[in-house]
Amino acid sequence: MRRRLVPTIAAMLLAMSASAQVKASLSSSNMIYTIGFPGESARIGTLSGVVGAINPGGRVSADFGFDVVEKNLIGLTLAWRPAGWFNVTAGIQKMPFLFENTFSPRSFEMVGYSQATSVLAGYSMDITGINSRSRDCGISVSGSIANGHVDYVAGIFNGNGYSFRDNNRAKDFAGRVMLHVTPALALSAGTMQGRYSLEDGSLADRDRYTAGIWYNDGSIFFRAEDMYGKTADTFSNGIFAMGGIWLRGKYAFAARVDSFIRDVDVRETMRTDAALSFSHLLYRQDIGYRVQFTHSFLPAGRDSDSLTLCFICRFGTIISLKSKSLAE
Repeated sequence: MRRRLVPTIAAMLLAMSASAQVKASLSSSNMIYTIGFPGESARIGTLSGVVGAINPGGRVSADFGFDVVEKNLIGLTLAWRPAGWFNVTAGIQKMPFLFENTFSPRSFEMVGYSQATSVLAGYSMDITGINSRSRDCGISVSGSIANGHVDYVAGIFNGNGYSFRDNNRAKDFAGRVMLHVTPALALSAGTMQGRYSLEDGSLADRDRYTAGIWYNDGSIFFRAEDMYGKTADTFSNGIFAMGGIWLRGKYAFAARVDSFIRDVDVRETMRTDAALSFSHLLYRQDIGYRVQFTHSFLPAGRDSDSLTLCFICRFGTIISLKSKSLAE
């Protein structure tokens, strides 16, 4: 009897997940205490998923992410991965000019990103007012070369990603290189060169330069990144350094010093935050909480303190549709 293999049209992996991050803050200003929700805590949840390849080896995949609060897409990509040294991704994605925001806020050991990332990379305090969460629509290439010692990613972006306020024909370039000195130690450098839309419809420069050092041996971690930015006629600079330790994979103690000057020509625009945090994972990496105390050094002696509690949860499911061979 002759046997014939019938190819399938659906051999894929569907992974659905949802996550939430809720933050409440108690802060002091001139000895008046208030309870509120700081900027980036407005986003309390996302829905995301990934569809694996319909071809053997998983060389083609698609993924999406949706912000259920802002009702905006935070990711919609199609990726082709023919080899480890060359991958192509098209769609709404993070612009790869810095490294800090490659960490999810839910897995970060501190509450929120650094000031430089929040202001210069399009998050809650975006200096451009676009609040794109560092995302745009474009195409990028990435890969790992030199026996895994060098990772690269670069892309051309133009369009409306997370935010629909930057609607122009200008092209933005973004790229990042990471050198792995040892399995635990890496150095990074990146840049973004582009333009953004002003309220009157004209375009202004938006350039960014970053450099960082990263260490993580599975228990002790240290991270530092410097970002310099030109936004229209304003030059800004920010640097942070943080470090800490994980104990038994459940408890993390971390400290961060974070300094940022919004306009390098106006010293009164400088702010430095010193923070201590404690994280406790209650169930795997999916459920936990984080407590953080921050002292902010502000101009004219207007220092303030804040205490923030952050609750994090994530859950997901995986549906596997495996290929079948039919014989006759």
